[in-house]
Amino acid sequence: MASFLAFVNMYVGQFSDPPCFVEKAAVHQRGKVDLALVQHLVGEIVRKVFHPGRIILILRALLFVLFPLLHSQAFTKDLRNQTIPVASYSTVRSETFRLQTGDTFSVTAESDDARFAIDLYVYDINHVLVGKSDDESSSTLFNWVAPMEGEYFLLAQNISHSSGFMTITVVQGKGQIQSIAPTFAIVKVFYATDRNSLGNSNVSQQYGTEPDPSELLHFGECSVSIPRDHRMGELEGPSIFRLEFRKNAEKYITLLSVNEEGQSFFFRKISDRINHSRSREMFVFIHGFNCTFEDSVRRTAQIAYDLAFDGPAIVYSWPSQGRISLTAYNMDGTNAELTVPRLVCFLKDLVTQSGATTIHLIAHSMGNRPLTSALKQLASMGTAKDIPHFNQIVLMAPDINVSIFKMLAQEIRPCSKRITLYASSRDEALKISSSLAGYPRAGQGGSSIIVVPGVDTIDASSVDTSSLGLFHQYYADNSTVLSDLFHVLRDEPPDNRFGLKKDVTAIGVHWEFRISR
Repeated sequence: MASFLAFVNMYVGQFSDPPCFVEKAAVHQRGKVDLALVQHLVGEIVRKVFHPGRIILILRALLFVLFPLLHSQAFTKDLRNQTIPVASYSTVRSETFRLQTGDTFSVTAESDDARFAIDLYVYDINHVLVGKSDDESSSTLFNWVAPMEGEYFLLAQNISHSSGFMTITVVQGKGQIQSIAPTFAIVKVFYATDRNSLGNSNVSQQYGTEPDPSELLHFGECSVSIPRDHRMGELEGPSIFRLEFRKNAEKYITLLSVNEEGQSFFFRKISDRINHSRSREMFVFIHGFNCTFEDSVRRTAQIAYDLAFDGPAIVYSWPSQGRISLTAYNMDGTNAELTVPRLVCFLKDLVTQSGATTIHLIAHSMGNRPLTSALKQLASMGTAKDIPHFNQIVLMAPDINVSIFKMLAQEIRPCSKRITLYASSRDEALKISSSLAGYPRAGQGGSSIIVVPGVDTIDASSVDTSSLGLFHQYYADNSTVLSDLFHVLRDEPPDNRFGLKKDVTAIGVHWEFRISR
């Protein structure tokens, strides 16, 4: 205010008595604009210097000083806050905010319906995704700190049928938001399953072990916790050997929620998720023998997290019994065959409805049976342009007869850019399967390694799996194999992947993991 009075003195002092203004300045040395003072000063000016030319000059001086001050006071609040209505199943964009380093976006959502939930995404001025919410939000939900000065905006995607409001507040400066870092991350896993629905409120018992009587697929989305101290390649969970019986999201990979959805909404969410990913890619995981619905979702979340996968992670969960016995093994084998027609339809729908430019397929153990059978049907659909095309097809420890696999491998090649087979001579589960069936399995490595033209065979026999039970889960329980899978999904050929060495034998070329000493 003192600078304002000095400015007026500069223009008016030469025409009137300077002490008049100095006296008023002594009363209001600091503070906001005092309108009564301004009115008094103008009155003094008009009374002492009543000349049209001088009045115009003085008014211009007043406007020059007051306009920036009043403008900033009037509009700063609007630039720091915004409330946006969010309709059901809609995507809305905020205004662009100018943030300084350390400024915080704080977002809240309000609705009369408790089911109202939104996903939030932060973009910079170049439309690059720089932040996102871990989980759907329905209360004070999201704080994001600007890592550097720049312009940013938010996109909110309403994933519910309810409508509500989103309020964005910018909190200035570092340290003004005191938040406790979450002790676990949340990974979203989409699912398709033909298991029977149990209608149980317990998230662990949503789906059973039998084929659904309707012979239709159920679709939905799950939330899975990953502890912050998670180690790559581990599927942390309670152990009866350590007298641990309760699930704990802070310590274990835990299934938190299961939300079944209609088919059209499911594919719309997949498409939206693809649109918010950088590479427009997804992967589908088909589990193997002895796997419950809960375990299949947890394993998919672990793979997605360990691979830092940006796109949708989807599990196709067929009706495995989730237990180990000869009867359960035979039942699983039957159900793996029965699920093939539904898997065929699902893969076709993913190609046509997801909007993904890259789709990877990963199967484990007995899950390779329905996948290879489904791909065989898709490959025989017609001309090359009619065949659904996938990027990487990864066959982990396939529990398939070797002779049958050799025929299938040639038939499914038109569906894929690259096929990778992982095998191990230390896989005790496949040794048992081989004994029961009377024939070797495609996932057995070592001297029995299978080499087929058009398939990259990786022998994982040298991988340290001393603590992995039957050595059958090495594909996801070992960081070495996961690291290689990371590069497979980035379309790197075996010769370019660190940690592999080429082995040329009489039966052909395959690769082995280098042994660390």
